[in-house]
Amino acid sequence: MARLLQPSMSGGELSPGLQGRVDMVRYAISLKTCRNVITKPTGGGEKRPGYLFRGGAKHNARPTRFIPFIYSTTVKYAIEMGDGYMRFWVGGALLRNGAG
Repeated sequence: MARLLQPSMSGGELSPGLQGRVDMVRYAISLKTCRNVITKPTGGGEKRPGYLFRGGAKHNARPTRFIPFIYSTTVKYAIEMGDGYMRFWVGGALLRNGAG
């Protein structure tokens, strides 16, 4: 088995229909599968950031969605949407009113 040097990953992930197209210029700098990696335009790649556990949902037994909401470069929220309720997470903490 021969190993080939891949100088760059800036071509990103190839779709299945293009994986055999060795005549494409981007073929040599592309990947078949790119899981949990962010490719950089400069050629390298880095492991994608993960998630931190900040707290449980209001009702763990019911379906819940967390949706990112980015208002600006400095103001970012996560909206927890569940069965008849919405809660907002700011800076990794649950936004609460004065009642707690």
